[in-house]
Amino acid sequence: MEKYQIVIAGNGEPAQVCTVSARHTYTDKSIAIIKTDKQNTIIEKIFTSVSGGFNQMLNIFYDDVAGKEHNVLHLNSGRKIEYEKLVLANGSRAIEPPIDGIQKDGVMLINKDPEQIRKMKKGALQQRA
Repeated sequence: MEKYQIVIAGNGEPAQVCTVSARHTYTDKSIAIIKTDKQNTIIEKIFTSVSGGFNQMLNIFYDDVAGKEHNVLHLNSGRKIEYEKLVLANGSRAIEPPIDGIQKDGVMLINKDPEQIRKMKKGALQQRA
């Protein structure tokens, strides 16, 4: 079983920001990142270019958490990761709540997709004209 002082579980910007913050604040702590998305993010690129790769102080696992028991995460691969501090950096996604009238004109679900926001803005401006 591997042991880390800080384990960050998540993909995307929240996990990236948390990783940078943890590494900057706790330079002497071992950090593991658990993410399901195998696409390299800017974080992997930055840490690889600065340190020449990941090491015992910072490691990344492309896996998913299957369960937790005390301070041990059980990953889908069968690997077990012990931690002192766990950060769930799963971010957020907009959901459509079950509210009467949610489908009416003028009611919009806004997520963080820049292209969708641009389209909504363009549509709103066209309606004003």
